[in-house]
Amino acid sequence: MVKTVLLLGSTGQLGQSLRSQLGEASVFTPSWDLAGDFSGPLGELPDVDGILNASAYTAVDKAEAEPDQARAINTLAPQILARYAAQRGIPLVHVSTDYVFDGTKKDPYTEDDAPNPLSVYGASKRAGEEAIIASGAPHLIFRTSWVISAVRHNFLRTMMRLFLTRPEVRVVNDQHGAPNAADDLASAMVHALSCFQSHHSGIYHLSNTDYATWYDLAHAIWGEMHRQTMPVVTQHLIPIATKDYPTPAQRPANSRLDPRKFSDTFGRVLPSWRDALPSLIAKAIHDF
Repeated sequence: MVKTVLLLGSTGQLGQSLRSQLGEASVFTPSWDLAGDFSGPLGELPDVDGILNASAYTAVDKAEAEPDQARAINTLAPQILARYAAQRGIPLVHVSTDYVFDGTKKDPYTEDDAPNPLSVYGASKRAGEEAIIASGAPHLIFRTSWVISAVRHNFLRTMMRLFLTRPEVRVVNDQHGAPNAADDLASAMVHALSCFQSHHSGIYHLSNTDYATWYDLAHAIWGEMHRQTMPVVTQHLIPIATKDYPTPAQRPANSRLDPRKFSDTFGRVLPSWRDALPSLIAKAIHDF
C-alpha cells in the first residue's frame, strides 16, 4: 500500500474523490500551473510512493480554439510527470478518455483497439498516453468516460439545474457510453495502485457497468428527482439527434469501454452507475 502520494487535480470531481479514497496516506496536492514547466518544484518534493494525475484540460469544445493550451496540460504535463516517475521507479496513475476513439466501432472498445481521436481534446489526451508509455515509467493509464458526481461541473448537475428550471429539456439520444460515478472510479484506481506491480503497467478501460445514452442518463436523473420529491419543473424530456445539437468538437457516437481487462487484472468489477444516482442527487440538491 502506498503511504505517500502526489495528487494532481485534487480540486476536480475525480480528484476530490481520490483524495477521500486515499484515507490515511500522506497526500501532496500542489497548486502548480500545469500549462507551464513545473519540473523544478516537482523535483523539490519529498519522496513519494506514487503519483495520481487527475488533472486535465477538459473543455472539449474550447480546445478546438486553444490547441496549445490543451496540449500543454494533456500532453506535456503528463510527459513531465512520467519522466519524474521513471527516474524514481514509482508508478504513475494517469486518467485518460474515451475520446481517443472515433466511435465508429459497433461493440465496446477494448485496449487493443486503435485510437483515432476526432477532436483536439482527444488527440491531446492520446499524445499524453503515448508520452507516458515512451518514458518507460511504471504506469497505469485509465481510460474512462462520462464522469458524474455531486460536485463541480458535470452532466448530472447540469440536468438537475435544468429540471428545476425548464418545462422542456432536449437531450442527445444517439451517443452511447457509460456514466461513471467519480467515487467508484477513485476507489478502483486507489485499489489498483495499492496492489501495483511492474508487470501491471499498461492501459486499462475503467467503467461502471450498464451502458446508456445521454438521454437514458437524463431520464434516470429526472425519475430519481421525482422519487425524492424534488421540485421538478420539467414536464417534457425530449430525445434528439447529435446533428440537432451541433458543437465545435466532434464527439464519438460510441464511447462504450470494455472494462474486462481491469477486472481480470485487479479482481474488481464496478457496480452499475444507477446504484450511485440516489445518493449523488441527494447530495447535489443542497447546492441548488
